[in-house]
Amino acid sequence: MIELEHKGETHYMENVCLASSGDGETFQKLGAVISPFGGTTYIGDPIVWKEGGFWYMTLAIQRQDQVGDHVRSSVALYRSYTLYEWDYMTTLLTEKKADAEQWTAPQIFSVGDATFMALTQLTPHETTVYPDTKHITPDGQESVIPGDTVTALPPYENLHRAVTFAGENFLTHGFTRTGDAVKLDIGSDMLLPRIFDAPDGRKILLGWANMWGDAQPTMFFGFAGSWTLPREVELVNGQLHQKPIVELEQYRVTGTMYDALTLTDSHTALTDDNPSFDFELVFDLDATSAETFGFSIGAGYKLEFEVSENNELELTVFSQRNYYQEGLDDTRALTITRGNQLKIYGVFDRSLVELFIDGLAMPLTARIMPGISDRRIYLYSMGGTLQLASAHHHALSSF
Repeated sequence: MIELEHKGETHYMENVCLASSGDGETFQKLGAVISPFGGTTYIGDPIVWKEGGFWYMTLAIQRQDQVGDHVRSSVALYRSYTLYEWDYMTTLLTEKKADAEQWTAPQIFSVGDATFMALTQLTPHETTVYPDTKHITPDGQESVIPGDTVTALPPYENLHRAVTFAGENFLTHGFTRTGDAVKLDIGSDMLLPRIFDAPDGRKILLGWANMWGDAQPTMFFGFAGSWTLPREVELVNGQLHQKPIVELEQYRVTGTMYDALTLTDSHTALTDDNPSFDFELVFDLDATSAETFGFSIGAGYKLEFEVSENNELELTVFSQRNYYQEGLDDTRALTITRGNQLKIYGVFDRSLVELFIDGLAMPLTARIMPGISDRRIYLYSMGGTLQLASAHHHALSSF
């Protein structure tokens, strides 16, 4: 980013730059290889790959609208022989809304016969603009109170979100979007998805487990954010589904299996304290009468299920964080269909939990801060009986 001064005002110009390294640790800066073109107000993270002898780059660009003062987000495609000189080819995708969100890190990928574009939408929330107001001061002078723009998040929504668009891709003239944006994660913390091809043909997804604009309590420990665990991406009835990679099992060191467990208006600790573990819970919903049930990790995080008041075939799921001092205090909610059983697989590692709920295409990722001596799972039920069909958990060695 270059800061420019023009007629007393500060303007910013962003470029895509190139650096090279022989050891992966020391880099030589080679300067800008792509500079913004007319009307560009923002450039997002580029994605580069090689195909058929060429290097390609997808780049998120925000440009001033030709009509009015609005901006439009788009994905531009560039091509290069050498990585040093790039030619603009086409605009693959353009947001149709005049008040479009900013985009970043767009990636085209295929799963089976289907093609998708993954990207991160920045600030996909609505804003309210309050105009300037005038009033008369006590001495008879006219005064203007400047207007303001207030941002309001919809209930249970993230500040930013990682999504995919289904479509058809033509490198020569664009990406045809065939569906609406679909979230890749329903929790509080997952951005910047990256999809890789495994040697055995699997599609592997990694996401950045953090949320820009939120508190960063792990900075006290010397870091802010981390990658999620690798997830395998599959196509099920035309929809992308994610599941943990099987290689995770090799990190299990000790484990405990549980038979059926019944709780009535009570709670119990299911695991001992451990800094890293995975677990699976299978609830017998046919034998469960509790109005509310779920589990917590320590005292500050819980995943809670409530029987829907309007439809007994539905469950409302609440992911709740209550870490007031750390600045992480929010709730995410969704509704799922109630079956005979409810299976949940989860992985916890010190300050992050990733949950996979059977029947849901996308997982739930959240940064959490349980006490050092309280990193364990508690089961609970309220307003009736909870029947656990089975459960297991395993301590995990260092990743």
